[in-house]
Amino acid sequence: MNHYQLLTDYQEGNIKASKAYIQLRALKSELEEVIKEVEDGLVDEVTRMGNEDLVVDGYKISHMKGRTSLDYKVSDVWNEYKESLKLVEEKLKQATKLKVDIVDPESGEVYEPLPVRYGKGYIKMERAPKTLVEIL
Repeated sequence: MNHYQLLTDYQEGNIKASKAYIQLRALKSELEEVIKEVEDGLVDEVTRMGNEDLVVDGYKISHMKGRTSLDYKVSDVWNEYKESLKLVEEKLKQATKLKVDIVDPESGEVYEPLPVRYGKGYIKMERAPKTLVEIL
């Protein structure tokens, strides 16, 4: 079954959203595997051409190298600051959790509760144990 048919079946009430979702996720997973394999070949193709851009069917295809990052963890200075930042974060978390200001007795610093931001929720899908009864 293709993705358009699954969408139509769902929209027409022929299958539940949960059933359509599981089947669509399976299709997505299979497609991602195929795309990854083709991408590996595409990188080879672009590399053989001297990393020049390809133009295929009106699309320009370029190979972009991954970003460069530094390994800060090998720096003693960075690790020292990171550790002190962790202590500040812990005090701020505690103040926020308790909804009160916390005063550091040694330094006199005041840690006020912070506003809380929530990330976007998501759908989690995993294989169910065989002991659960299927509801669909």
